[in-house]
Amino acid sequence: MVCFFNMFINRSKIVQYIQTVKEFLSSSKGRDILLYLVFVAISFVFWMVLTLNKVTQESFRVSFNLSGMPDNVTIVSDYPKEFFVTVKNNGYSLFKYSLGRDAEITADFKDFDNGKGELLINNQEMADLFRSCFGADATIVGSNPQNLSVKYTTLPGKRVPVVIKGEYAAHLQYVVNGRVGVIPDSVTIYSDAITLNATNVVETEKFVMKELTDTVLTTLALKKVKDVKIVPDSVRVIIPVEPLVGQKSSIPVVITNLPENVRMVVFPSRVSVSYLLPISQYGNVIGKNEFEAVVDFNNITKGSDKLPVHLGKVPASLRNVRLELDSVEYIIEH
Repeated sequence: MVCFFNMFINRSKIVQYIQTVKEFLSSSKGRDILLYLVFVAISFVFWMVLTLNKVTQESFRVSFNLSGMPDNVTIVSDYPKEFFVTVKNNGYSLFKYSLGRDAEITADFKDFDNGKGELLINNQEMADLFRSCFGADATIVGSNPQNLSVKYTTLPGKRVPVVIKGEYAAHLQYVVNGRVGVIPDSVTIYSDAITLNATNVVETEKFVMKELTDTVLTTLALKKVKDVKIVPDSVRVIIPVEPLVGQKSSIPVVITNLPENVRMVVFPSRVSVSYLLPISQYGNVIGKNEFEAVVDFNNITKGSDKLPVHLGKVPASLRNVRLELDSVEYIIEH
């Protein structure tokens, strides 16, 4: 009921407003204003007719397309997908493009193929293509670029591996643990026979990633090579990063440079070592042939019953490796 009442009130206001406007236009002042508006509209129409009939010069962005390419053809060089064109013509011909209509031209492959792996469109041919868009009576003042050269190949592609070019490093308490992954690890390249034979790898664009604290999954563009089409033109790169954790182990003491007729015993025969390792390896037992402490028989000095001990083999994945003893005692048995 309330809604119906509100609608009735609003309708009454609209009717009242229309009645007020009619009364105003029926008055002497209203007729003068209406007559003025009619003359303004007529003047605008005449101005538009005169303006559009004049020769004007404007610049436009023109899309460029290639058509009619055979199935076995692969375009290998970059070419502009848009041209910036300055055109002179009457306003009628340019009016639709001034209002925002897309301007585009299409070049047929067979019309510009030189039969030697290249499409060539010279200045005059490019101007003719633009006139097909803006009208035969249009004058092409200039374009950027003014001509076009597009290389292509009919050879099958060649598969080549991807090489990462960049710098990456983990934060102090983290480590890059494992091989950096590339997906896909190889791509297909298309070009002429000489270039295909000379190209054996494709590189990523250079990058820098420092102080990493977590595994990185990113997309990298492949470095462009002149007159070579790369499919795909980017790869996914995975840099495995893990936190480091502390661990201790007991490792054997190995004696080096020991003469054949001499027997030496060191005390202790095993020493404790502390280190940081990737969290995924925490708790793993390190093999006896991977990790050892070393004493050198040639370091024996008179008056001392101790030999300095230093690290020998150390697994590559460990960081901040420290021996808890810097020397061991020894006994020589002849």
